[in-house]
Amino acid sequence: MAAVGDAIRMPLYRPLAGDDKLEIMAAAQKSARTPSPPSRSTIAAHLPAAQPRAALLPRRTRAAESALDVEALVRQGIDNVAIERYRYGAGRVEKVESFKSATA
Repeated sequence: MAAVGDAIRMPLYRPLAGDDKLEIMAAAQKSARTPSPPSRSTIAAHLPAAQPRAALLPRRTRAAESALDVEALVRQGIDNVAIERYRYGAGRVEKVESFKSATA
């Protein structure tokens, strides 16, 4: 969290930062469409390092981000927005419509 917070220049909200693992899992299960407890292997596969080398991460993060043209990336993202609508019924997903946004 320190490495990400050090690299970002905008407000960063962490609504789950004060919760423990069980509270976060309960919130995730409550908001999931198919409520089933995650298996240990799915959780472990996505866990970040608990104690990253704090002295190296901020420097590496800043170095990697300094090479990015953030404004161009945001512009590219906005210019390529597509809206897709889907419908789910009878156990199938069906694409209803797809179009580029008005900004493109």
